[in-house]
Amino acid sequence: IEGGALDLDLADVDIGDAVDAAVGRLHRVSPQREVHVDSDVTHLDVVADWDRLGQVLDNLLRNADRHAPAGTPIEVRITPGARSMTIIRVIDRGPGIPGELRDRVFERFVRGSDAGGDGDPGTGLGLAIVRGLVEAHAGRVWLEDPEPGDGARIAFSLPSRAATQS
Repeated sequence: IEGGALDLDLADVDIGDAVDAAVGRLHRVSPQREVHVDSDVTHLDVVADWDRLGQVLDNLLRNADRHAPAGTPIEVRITPGARSMTIIRVIDRGPGIPGELRDRVFERFVRGSDAGGDGDPGTGLGLAIVRGLVEAHAGRVWLEDPEPGDGARIAFSLPSRAATQS
């Protein structure tokens, strides 16, 4: 990713279908985790590589699953953004990202605590991979300040193709 040698097979991808597929993959390893998908649109295509977009969503959902307490839902919110971009947010109910890590969380080998208690705090590569893949798609990724009751709120944008408001 860092060397710019990543080949993307860009196509119009229904972001709702991509999120549903990622939720299905999460449920194979964590069948008890509830995931709520909230979308302001009935159909929204982004310009993306299906497989690489799947990696982004898988990393974000698995991080949320790892760090959120059992029995709490993960939320995925899809909204049209400015300048023909679509914004996808993944929100958990865990402890959030500590202040000292917020500026570095998308760097390689930056790891949080094992908040989920499964003995695996991760490798510290997941969010760096997310950043590289999102940027390769001409998008960006960022942390948002949590609202009351939220843990981590990670958002990313991808170029939109078309939107139909519901």
